[in-house]
Amino acid sequence: MIARAPSDRLQRIPIRGSHWRARRLTMSPRTLQRRLQALGTNWRQEVELVRHENALRLIRDSDLPVQSVATRVGCTDARTLRRAIQRWTGHSTTEFRRQLLDPGHPAAEPLGVR
Repeated sequence: MIARAPSDRLQRIPIRGSHWRARRLTMSPRTLQRRLQALGTNWRQEVELVRHENALRLIRDSDLPVQSVATRVGCTDARTLRRAIQRWTGHSTTEFRRQLLDPGHPAAEPLGVR
């Protein structure tokens, strides 16, 4: 069975392809795929989860521009990250940060993942 690594450890690991990661775990890519499937996930979902956690943490805990956050989490550009944040939280990046700064700010939904 594969133990999930804490996200703080994963943020230091460059996100690469599943073949590369499987070799680093000393298993075949197919074995990695089967083990992830047994956990109810797949490589893309795990990469998305790490990006999600890291992006929201960086937006919450820093004043980095969206482009810098996008680069740090491995998105191709700021637009990709903005769309992902909208999908994850139901809010634009600007609205998400505004709510973090002003919890009394009126919003239809609480912060977080839908």
